[in-house]
Amino acid sequence: MSERKGIIGAGNWIVDNIKYIDRWAGEGNLANILGQERATGGGPANVLFDIAAMNCGIPLSAAGRLGKMRQVIICLRKSRSVTSMCRISFLPTLRPATPT
Repeated sequence: MSERKGIIGAGNWIVDNIKYIDRWAGEGNLANILGQERATGGGPANVLFDIAAMNCGIPLSAAGRLGKMRQVIICLRKSRSVTSMCRISFLPTLRPATPT
């Protein structure tokens, strides 16, 4: 049996929609949105990106199922920009009417 090396991050890959506000609004009040951005999240993404940032030479692989095409593109761009060591193998995207 050949020796296996590396870490695979499998599970939910999330796209967080982050909003920056001017204050925490109390009940019944509003806050102004000063800016917004999207970022990847979820357990496997966080672990793989942190390990990749350490540049320790551990082989990394990403696996998971993604939903909407916009989120797929965000996750793939982030994965490729963080490290060239990470092998990406996401399952096909879900159709819009597919329950999750």
